[in-house]
Amino acid sequence: MNPTLDPLLHRNSLRPNQMQEPAPSDAELQTILRAATRVSDHGNLNPWRLDVYRKPAQEKLVATLLDIWTQKNPDADTTLTAKKTGFVARAPLLVMVSSRINRASSVPRIEQILSGAAVCQNLIIAATALGYASCWLTSWAAHDADVKQALNVTPDDEILGFILLVIPRAIFAGKTRHKCEVGKLQL
Repeated sequence: MNPTLDPLLHRNSLRPNQMQEPAPSDAELQTILRAATRVSDHGNLNPWRLDVYRKPAQEKLVATLLDIWTQKNPDADTTLTAKKTGFVARAPLLVMVSSRINRASSVPRIEQILSGAAVCQNLIIAATALGYASCWLTSWAAHDADVKQALNVTPDDEILGFILLVIPRAIFAGKTRHKCEVGKLQL
């Protein structure tokens, strides 16, 4: 198999409750992040920001989300509350990717956001190539103004995703879940 195509053809997203240790090492994480930022970037603006959360920073992030969620949803049951806030703590490593729009540039805002989305995709592919599984989540937290403020993301910028990185459980090894049709060619 082609070493570039193999991670693309065999990756699957894990749900947060399917995650287990370990996380990428610091050296592996640096490689993943370097690969993540090698994306198309009209104007060479680097219109993104990457924030890495390991334990105990994730616990602080969970507490922040829990506080904001419960203020806005005081009647939510505990199961829903745990689901909406606990995803952050399920993986041993989380990377938040947000936009950092250069407003002085003539490059359209959407192109800058799409460049950040490409960072998310490259991050996932690089992690897969190193043997890690991932889950790209946005959830309510990515779109909440109070969460953005708490995480120092400006109101005009976007949280593009929370990407959880882990070693995959063996049950996912070698399985593909997507099939698509291109013309009459079945993939």
